[in-house]
Amino acid sequence: MNITANPLSSAPGHFSAVSSSGYVLVERSRTPLLDSARVLLSTANSTHALIMRHGGVDALITTVGHAARLTVGSDACGRPIFVRTGYSSSAAGALD
Repeated sequence: MNITANPLSSAPGHFSAVSSSGYVLVERSRTPLLDSARVLLSTANSTHALIMRHGGVDALITTVGHAARLTVGSDACGRPIFVRTGYSSSAAGALD
């Protein structure tokens, strides 16, 4: 599934996420790929590929199940990193 992250001019640092079929998955998010994956998890197979486009290019590629179990945190130096969440769903499957 392809999604497109669109910056919101009314909220700097926030994005909406729209599927390739035009369905709005997330209206406002700082992490549109991860939030979209959690929305899709209820309807899509957790092993389906999820590709986020931003600025006309493929920016991030993952699976629905993997992305649904991640959030963004920061390392000891304050840099953003992906971290596992406490989110639990049998549909999400195990992370490698």
